[in-house]
Amino acid sequence: MFYPIPSSTLPRRTSTTLPSPTMRLLAGAPDLGAPAEDVLDGTFSALEYLAADAERLYAAAEERGRT
Repeated sequence: MFYPIPSSTLPRRTSTTLPSPTMRLLAGAPDLGAPAEDVLDGTFSALEYLAADAERLYAAAEERGRT
């Protein structure tokens, strides 16, 4: 269920709160619906590999910093 936020609780827009060009681009993107299960599997697998690589790189950098 959708509950609208009263305008009195929203922050006033200033020049620093205007949407960035990137946000405008994303807001204008079409809704592609729910991704297929294989797409989600691939995405999460890639994220797992990325996390493992980041962990190895961090450990290698720490080890290199100690020597």
